[in-house]
Amino acid sequence: MKVCRRCKIEKNQFNFYSEKHGLCKDCKRVDNAIHRRKNIAHYRWLDRQRWKFNTDGLFRKREYIRNNKKYYADLKRVWRRDNPEKMTAYNRLYRAIKKGLVKKGACQTCGEFPTTAAFRDYFLPLNVAWFCFKHHKQEVSKIKTTQPLLDLHPQVAERI
Repeated sequence: MKVCRRCKIEKNQFNFYSEKHGLCKDCKRVDNAIHRRKNIAHYRWLDRQRWKFNTDGLFRKREYIRNNKKYYADLKRVWRRDNPEKMTAYNRLYRAIKKGLVKKGACQTCGEFPTTAAFRDYFLPLNVAWFCFKHHKQEVSKIKTTQPLLDLHPQVAERI
């Protein structure tokens, strides 16, 4: 049994970290939370770096994809077959970026980079809005929920 330096409660040895600071795990967690709140800008930056360079999860995902190549190839093939207008729009935008006709911009919501294109109309492939990953998801969900079916391009409306 050991007594915590802060809360003065006698606790089992397993309720303490191995360091010699004398605080129980509960008190140490409170200390860490206070320290994080005081230095939130630094920890937000650190969290973003961890998100960008999360090698453990990335390597596991890459390994899973490598072991299931046929499955992922079939998924891509089916998606491309079912979404020809999207594939055409992506390819036209990609070629325009490569030729220098279109430049990727900063996120229209927060100004961050890197960004991805959000197509409002796939039949106008160079008319896109640029959003970071977080805001791209929000924008696409807004477009899907607010765009009425009557507002669709005539070629798409024919298929419905």
